[in-house]
This record gives sequence, C-alpha cells and structure tokens, in this order.
Amino acid sequence: MLRKILVLALALIAAAAPAHAAPVAAAIGAVASWVGSAFAAGGFFTTAVGRLVLGVGASLLSRALAPKPKSQGSSVSVDIVMGEENPQQFPLGFSVAEPRRKYAGTWGASNEYMVEVLELSNLPVNGFGGVWVDGAAAQWAEGALIGDSGNNIAGNMGARVGNAEGWVAVKLYRGDQIAADAYLVSKFGGSARPWGADRIGRGCAYAIVTWVYNDQRSSAPSLVFELTGIRLYDLRNDSTNGGSGSERWDNPATWTGTGDHNPAIQAYNVARGIYYGSEHVFGGKNVPAWRLPSSSWIAAANECGVPVLLAGGGSEPSYRAGQRISVDSEPLEIMERLERAANMRLAEVGGTLKPLIGVPGGAVYAFSDDNVVITEGQSLAPFPALAETYNTLAATYPEPGDVWAMRDAPEFSDSAAIAADDGRYLPASISYDAVPYGYQVQRLMRSQMLDYRRMRVHQVTLPPEADMLEPNDVVSWSSARNGYIGKLFAVTAVVRRASRCPVLTLREIDPADYDWSSAYETPVATGWVGAITPPVQVITGWTVQAETVVDNASRARLAGIRVSCAADVAGVTNVRVQVRLAGGAVVLDTDALPYGAPFSWIITAGLSGATSYEVRGIYISTARATQDWSAWLPVTTDDLRVGEADLDPTIPQAIAAAAQAADDVRAD
Repeated sequence: MLRKILVLALALIAAAAPAHAAPVAAAIGAVASWVGSAFAAGGFFTTAVGRLVLGVGASLLSRALAPKPKSQGSSVSVDIVMGEENPQQFPLGFSVAEPRRKYAGTWGASNEYMVEVLELSNLPVNGFGGVWVDGAAAQWAEGALIGDSGNNIAGNMGARVGNAEGWVAVKLYRGDQIAADAYLVSKFGGSARPWGADRIGRGCAYAIVTWVYNDQRSSAPSLVFELTGIRLYDLRNDSTNGGSGSERWDNPATWTGTGDHNPAIQAYNVARGIYYGSEHVFGGKNVPAWRLPSSSWIAAANECGVPVLLAGGGSEPSYRAGQRISVDSEPLEIMERLERAANMRLAEVGGTLKPLIGVPGGAVYAFSDDNVVITEGQSLAPFPALAETYNTLAATYPEPGDVWAMRDAPEFSDSAAIAADDGRYLPASISYDAVPYGYQVQRLMRSQMLDYRRMRVHQVTLPPEADMLEPNDVVSWSSARNGYIGKLFAVTAVVRRASRCPVLTLREIDPADYDWSSAYETPVATGWVGAITPPVQVITGWTVQAETVVDNASRARLAGIRVSCAADVAGVTNVRVQVRLAGGAVVLDTDALPYGAPFSWIITAGLSGATSYEVRGIYISTARATQDWSAWLPVTTDDLRVGEADLDPTIPQAIAAAAQAADDVRAD
C-alpha cells in the first residue's frame, strides 16, 4: 500500500509544470504528509518525520530562530515542586533535577530533625554528579549523620547540633532499589502518615534529606541535585546492529552507558523510544532498527566523540548534551535541541531517519551547468530579507558552575559578515538548553553563525544519474553562469520524478565553517553562587602582656595580664576574655570588661605568678549577628613572691616577740 501511495504521489509531481520554488515545496509537503500517515505504527514518525523532512533545508540557526510554541517542559528549573499533577521527568545526559516533594516528617526528642523525601527522576539514573546546598557545592564527609539517614555534608553549612556531625544529611537512591528505605520505615513506619515497607519507589531516583532545626536554621536548605542521566543503548556496542559488542536493544541489562552523554546516541534512543521495562515512556514507539540505519548513526556518534583541544590543556569531546526531559514535551522539540547541540541534521530518506554531524569534507557527486536539465525551471534565493539577516550571535546556556543558572556565553560576531552588511550590527539570540558545557557552546555559536551566512539556495533538475542523491548528501557544482568553481552544496530535499530526473534543493556549505582552533576560545568563568551572609566579626588589635600590679608605694603586689584591642569599633559593648593554663584548662572567663578608652584592661583574678598562660578575646556586639574568637596568645606572668609588705603588720611584731621570748628562755 505504501509503495502505491508513493508512486501515485511521484506521478502527480512528474505531471506538473516545470519546477518552481512554491510548487516543489508544496509537492515535498504532500509526500511528507502521506509518508507520515503511512508510518502511523511508528509513533514517533507520525509527529516528527514530516516536519524533519521540510526542516532539513534550513540552517540550524535559522531553524532555532524560527517562531515556535513555548515548551511545556524546562530543562534547567531547580525549584522544588509539589503535587501529583506534574508530568513525569528523567535526565538525558548530565542534567539537573527538578525535585518533587513526596513526603515530609519530623523526629527527635523535640522534633528537631526535619526529613524530606524528594523525587528526582521517574526513571533509574546512572548516578549523581553532585549536590548544592544553599548555593554552595556540598563537601561529603564520611559516615552517617544519625543512624542510616545518609552522608553528612561537611563544611560551612550551618550550626553543629548535639551528636550530629553537621546539620544536613542526604541519602540518594538511583532508582534500582528493591526495598523501602530502612531509615524512613524506622522513623515514620508507625506515624500518623506512615512510611511503610511498600513505599519502595521502584524505578524512581530520589533523595532523603535530614536537617536539624535550631536557632540558626529555621527553614529547609535550598538543594540542587545533579544527575548523570539514564542508561542508554549504544548501537556501536551491538554486534547485531552494525557495531561490536554485547549490547542488545531488547536487553537493557547489557547496556554499558558509553554513549549516555553523546547527542547522536541520545537522539537514536529518543527516536526508537524510551521505555521502562515494557512500558513506553517517551519518543518513538515500536520503531524497528532498520528505520535508523546503523552506519549513519554510528558515524554520527563517533563524530560527536572526536576530541577537541582546549586552550588550557587537555581536551573534551566535540559534542555532548544534557537536559531534563518532561514527558509532556514534544519529541520533535527534544530532537531539535539535540540537533542544535551537535551541529546535527536529521533527514528522512526512504522511510529511514539519518543524521549528519557538521558537513562531509567531500562531495559524492559533481556536476556543471551542462548537466542541469534546461527544459525545467531553476530558482535561486541568494539571501533573506534584511529583517531576517544576522551577523552576530548571542547565546545562553545552563552553567553547572553557577548552580545551573542560564548564563550568557561570549558573543560571536562574524567580522566578514558585518563588512558585507555595510557595517551594520545585526544580532540574534538563541538558547542552548541542552548544552551545559561552556566551551562547546562557543564552538557551536561560531560554526552555526558561519553556516547561517551561506545563504544561497538553488532548485535545479538534474539527469537520472543524480537520482541516487539523498538529503544531507554533498554535491559539487561548477557554474559559469553563477561564478562557481567546484562550489559545495548540501542536498536539502529531493523530489523524484517518473522521468528519473530528480528535482534537488541545494544549499551552499563550506566545511571550513566547522573548523575550530583553541585560539578562538574565551575562558569560561563562573561568579559567586553561595549565600551572601554578613561576615563574622573578629576582634582586631588583640594583644596580651604580663603586667604587675603595684600599691601606693609602687611596690609589686599582684601578677596580672594586660589585654588590649582596637579602639572605636562600632557596635561593641563589652569584651569577653578567656585565660587558660598553657595547653590546659580555662582558669578565667569573664565578659565584665566594658568597651571603652583606653581599650586596655588588666586581669588578675585567679592568676599566679611565674605561670605560662594563653589568652583569647571576643567582641560582644550589637552590630553583627556573629563574632569569632581571636587566636590564643601566650603570656607568662611575672615572678612575684610573698614579701613583708604582703603580710599583716602585726605578724612581724608577733614573730619578733616570740623570738625574744625564746632567747630569754635559753638565757635562763
């Protein structure tokens, strides 16, 4: 039936008048519509293939800038949401979760331990990239916080309370768990809202967050979870599908995950369908392997993995991609994001879907003006209208180093294009939602702007020998009429006719547009992303020295220590001082030192002479929420011994009298 439909459509095209731009475009659309209907069993193709056929002719930048409905799903939102009406989600490549709160509870003697269960993905993930707490990358400490509540996050994250090593702990599940979490069952199994043994969360990645409520932390921490993506089938590792290895499409247990971040592998999996077991989740449905020719897809995946040298040393793959997929998104939109992320063009060819990364270096067919069928019409669109012309590209992308906020990439301007546009600055702006890699974004911006400026589009009819050409093929045209010498064009559409003389739509290309040098690279810098809190007030000008207290007769009476600090610090009311034996116990702790001139005080209480002490101080202030102690400073008190002046005056007289009495007794 499909063959009859195609033959009938092609016959109608062959019977039409000589080709012109509008009739040919309409004919292509008609064939695409019939083909899309014939592929109804494929699921994905009914919604995407027809539009892909028509879209392959435009540059990636032109397609990205074309008006389109706003996506229902965002790949970069990190806010916690609640409710069961939210569509399912999963990460494709390195991405960030949109946490969904599924449970909350408290426990402890005074319910000081707060617990949240956050759903991160509705499909199992390979792992976790990291966790951000209140805008700061978490540092993981060894061991559990309380029982089996998770790994403690160390660092400057908040107050340390009781026997907790820190105030927040996180426990992560990838989605392959087969039993309910023992910690949740033990703490909440018998509560009014029980967490029973049947709450496993099969297939769902989730986090258990425990934090301690106290006077310094009275609200839940802000958390961001990075996910490394779901496991994908890599046909390069399948010896039954053009590759080499033991991976099999129908056995996810064999998938190694080598292509999880590869845009071509991601597009392949979306086209054939994302499943959980036998349950269809997203993308294509029941699409057989032959509709995605392995030779084309393996070549595209390998091209994505070609290393690119970085200016700072080392290298990275040419193209990677990462985004969060909401199942209510259009599969076509996801495919377009992946195309943009990898300079990839998808074309439907004879009921199959083929990718092309960049452009091939050589032509598969060469022709001249003599080969063009002159009895048929030709058309040339040399450039778009001024309102649709650009020479500068600005772009945004999700930057993991900025807690996945959308940030601006360095603007790229094509100086040659600006000169050709009479010096006019004509900017355009796009978003690379699926590219959380700053240097890759720079490469994409350059290549896509240069490619966009290849504006010549021809429609020509060629002899039967060109009937084997397909969309995404590259041809070479030498034309005295147009001034071409071996000029390269990409085949963007083919209309086959009964005469075997195909009508081709050709768009000029230049492989040099995709050349890259590390000299083009601009450093990627991230800004401050943590919480901005008032700085801790530290005592300044802190000094200590031994001091001897004298009486009115200037006689040394007491061993003391003089402490001093900086003058006129706003908000300070008192100074607190601690004195301890060198390396030992505290022997004096007082805050009874009012802050004022001369900002120096002598302390003696409990001190001994000829003794080594250590002294520290801290402000008591109304200007800052928190203060910090000075360092312990060493000091040794003066060696003062008990003298006659230290004794009661009657004592020496009594001693003298006693001595005299003793002498008298001896004389007798």
